[in-house]
Amino acid sequence: MSRTYAYALLGAVIATFTVTPVMAAVLLPERVSEVETWLVRQVRKVFNVVLPLAVRRFRLAAAIACLFLAICGLLGARLGTEFLPKLEEGNLWIRALLPPTITLEAGMDSVARMRDIIRSYAPVYTVVSEQGRGEDATDPDGSFVAEYFVPLKPHEEWPSGLSKERWSAR
Repeated sequence: MSRTYAYALLGAVIATFTVTPVMAAVLLPERVSEVETWLVRQVRKVFNVVLPLAVRRFRLAAAIACLFLAICGLLGARLGTEFLPKLEEGNLWIRALLPPTITLEAGMDSVARMRDIIRSYAPVYTVVSEQGRGEDATDPDGSFVAEYFVPLKPHEEWPSGLSKERWSAR
């Protein structure tokens, strides 16, 4: 997979330096006239007025720039959060790391013991575990990694006063 990605990047670089200039020579006109649009003229007028003011009052200009930068930083920290709702599917995905030198057979007892401990909690519906690397070999983990998928019962069936935040923090 990494070789395919590298070949694609290499092909893109070769196309950039060979095909793109040829296509530009064929498709673009020989003479290009530079035209200043209405918007650029308006921006240039404002710029010609504001630039001398900003140079004369450089401290105020720097303070406004710093304020603008701080506002952009605050807004940038929230960027994307309005499109990503908090997902609460009622499940847990637990990843356990065993000693790196453990064999698959030796880790089976530990994985089974952890599965029993997780299953002993009241909100847990069942526990599905996986130890080691998957069959498709795209996961780089070794036999020392165990993952547990823990579907939870509906919240109405939990003991009273117990929330997911309080329970998972234990």
